[in-house]
Amino acid sequence: MKTEIVMAVRGELEGNLERTALAALEETPVRIIQDGTETTIKAIPGAGLFAPWSVPRGPGQARHYGILQSKADIVILTDGHMTFPKGWIAAIVGRLSKKEHARDLLCFRTQMLGHDFESMGDTVLNGACLRMMTREVCDEYWPISVKWNKNKSATKKPEPVAAVMGACYAMRREWYFKIGEPLKILEEWGQDEEILSLACHLMGGQVILMPQVCGHIYAAPHLGRVESADRNDLRWSNRRVVVLALPATDAERKKLLDWMNQTRRIMGDYFKLTDDRIERISGLREHFLRGKLKWRDLIERGIVTQPTEVEQKSYLASSPPAADGRISAPPRTVLSGKTQIVIRDVEVCDRCGARDSFVQTAGRRNTMSFDLAYARCKKCGHKAQIRTKTQKPQ
Repeated sequence: MKTEIVMAVRGELEGNLERTALAALEETPVRIIQDGTETTIKAIPGAGLFAPWSVPRGPGQARHYGILQSKADIVILTDGHMTFPKGWIAAIVGRLSKKEHARDLLCFRTQMLGHDFESMGDTVLNGACLRMMTREVCDEYWPISVKWNKNKSATKKPEPVAAVMGACYAMRREWYFKIGEPLKILEEWGQDEEILSLACHLMGGQVILMPQVCGHIYAAPHLGRVESADRNDLRWSNRRVVVLALPATDAERKKLLDWMNQTRRIMGDYFKLTDDRIERISGLREHFLRGKLKWRDLIERGIVTQPTEVEQKSYLASSPPAADGRISAPPRTVLSGKTQIVIRDVEVCDRCGARDSFVQTAGRRNTMSFDLAYARCKKCGHKAQIRTKTQKPQ
C-alpha cells in the first residue's frame, strides 16, 4: 500500500521543518501544507509544498486539504517538528494493510523533546483518553478533551486506547472518508484529536496505540503568527462544533454546551457560525447518526469518561483560589487587535509602546518548556501571553 505524510505547518522554524521533513522522506513521500502565508516556507527537496490559502484556517483544515489531495492508500498526519523511529512506516503498513485493521486509527507513543530536539527526560507518553466536562486553568470549562494516559504502562504491541495524541496519526485514506471527513468542520487550532477519535469510534472503528516511539517538540516556537480576538473565538468555536456534530440528544448536547459556556474567556463571536460551516456540521452529524454508536454508547462503554477528583485537580495543577472565577478572565480590550506574545525580558507593548506595562491577569501554567500567563497592558488594554522558558529537566 502506498503511504504519504500530510504535514500541516504554520510559521514553522526552517530548521525544525527541514530536519523533520528530511527524516520522514527517508521512508515515505511528504506533502507539506502551509496553513496561511504569514511567513515564507523554503522548499525542501523531495517534498511537495502547497499553500491553498493566504489566511490561516488551522491545522484541521490543512490536514483535511492534504488528505483530499493525496493519492496514497494510507495517510499519516504529522507536525513539522518531530522525530521518527526506523521502520515506523513499515509498522503502519503492516497493520493497516490487513483487512481486519482497515478501520484502525493509529497513533504512537510519544517522547517529549526540547527546542533543540533533545529529550526532556525519560518519560514516554502512551496514548490518550477522552474526557468530558473538565475544568482547566484560567477558569476554562471544556466539554470534551483528550488527556494523556499518564498512568498507562508501556506497550510492546499495538493495543486499543480511547484517543490519539502526540501529532502522528495514520489511517487508510478511504477510512477517513467513511468516518465523514471529520476535520472539515474545524477552523483555527484545536480539537483535531477529539473529532478524529470520536469519529473513528462512532463509525465502528478503533484507535490503536503503536509501540514505536516518535519524538515531538513540546510547545515548539513559531514565527510570524498573528493572534487576534477573532482567532480566539474560532478556537472556542471548534469545541462548540464538535459537540454540535455529536449523534446525541438535544439534552445531552445542551449539558455539554452549558458546561462550556461557564468560561468567561469566550467572547460573543464564538456563537457566529457561517452558513457553510453550519452545513458542514449538519452533514457530519447526519453521517454520525448512520454510524455504529451514539454519544451515550461512548459513555456507557467507558470510551468517554468524566475525570476523577484527583484527575480534575491535576488539570488545574492545584486547587483554584477562592477568587479564581473572578480574576481569571482577562478584561476585554477597548480596541480589537492581535494578541502579543511576550518573552519576560522584552516587555514593550506593540500597541502603545509602553515599557514594562503588562499586568498579569490569569495564572501561570507550566507546559514543560515554558510557563504561560495572560496579561493586559495597563495603559491601553492590549492583550498578551507571557511566556517564560523553564529550566530543562535534569
